[in-house]
Amino acid sequence: AFTPPLHWYRAIMQVKDREKRTKAKISVPVFSIFGTADKYLSVAADKGGSAFVENFQSVYLEGVSHWSPEERPAEVIEHIDNYLRKHF
Repeated sequence: AFTPPLHWYRAIMQVKDREKRTKAKISVPVFSIFGTADKYLSVAADKGGSAFVENFQSVYLEGVSHWSPEERPAEVIEHIDNYLRKHF
């Protein structure tokens, strides 16, 4: 089950010519819950997502690593619940 997602990331690296990449932004709303102590992804990478999405919103959990649902499940659920109630 892990192979297809890895292929997706590998395929991204195949497109070297930026002009060939799509310029259209993703129209589906994206809500990101991001731990600021993530050792694998940076806060800058998360913020950069807004360049590709029309409606991009992030919540940052201070001191939380890559595994935020495991570290702070109640807080993650609260943020998801608040987002869904506000938008849907």
